[in-house]
Amino acid sequence: MKGPMKGATIGHAKQRIKNGQYLGITEPGIIAAESPNPIVNDLVILRILRNAWKLLSARTRYCGISRGAGTAEEILYLLGILLHPDNKDMPFPLIFTGPDSSEDYFKEIDQFIAGTLGKDAQQHYQIIIDDPELVARECFLESNRCGAFRKEKGDAYYFNWQLKLIGYFSSPLYPRMKI
Repeated sequence: MKGPMKGATIGHAKQRIKNGQYLGITEPGIIAAESPNPIVNDLVILRILRNAWKLLSARTRYCGISRGAGTAEEILYLLGILLHPDNKDMPFPLIFTGPDSSEDYFKEIDQFIAGTLGKDAQQHYQIIIDDPELVARECFLESNRCGAFRKEKGDAYYFNWQLKLIGYFSSPLYPRMKI
C-alpha cells in the first residue's frame, strides 16, 4: 500500500492539504514481518484476526473499497458483500484497471466470476484497461453518485454504515493500538 498512499500524499500536497489522514489497518503477524508504512499517521492493529476476512472487512468499511483489490481473494470478498440482497441498490464503485499487460489477468478473473457467481456478480464491477482518463471520469461520476446516495440516506461520508455484512464479513474488530 505504499504506492497508493504516496500518490494520495502527492495529491494532497498539490491541493495544499496539510493534514491528510492515512489510515493503516493490519494484524500482528504482518506488523511483525515488516515495518509500518511511514506515511501512515493512524495505525490500527487488529488483536483478534483469525483470517484475512476481518482485515478485508475493516478496509472495506473504512476505505469504501479494499485498497488491495488486485487479488482474486479481495475481489471475491467484495463481490460476496455486494451480492447480499440488502446491498443490491447501494452504489459501490468497483473498477479493475491497469496497463495493457493486466488485460489477460482481468479477463481470467471476469471469466471465473461469470462461471462461478454468474452475471449478477459481473454487474457490480467495470474493467477498464489502459485508459486512465476514462477511469478518472468513472471515479468522479461514481463518487458523486455515492455522495448523493449517502446524503439521501443520512449516512456518513467516511464510513459506510448502510453496507450489510454477514457471517465472516461482519466479525467484530478489536483495535489494539492506535498511533
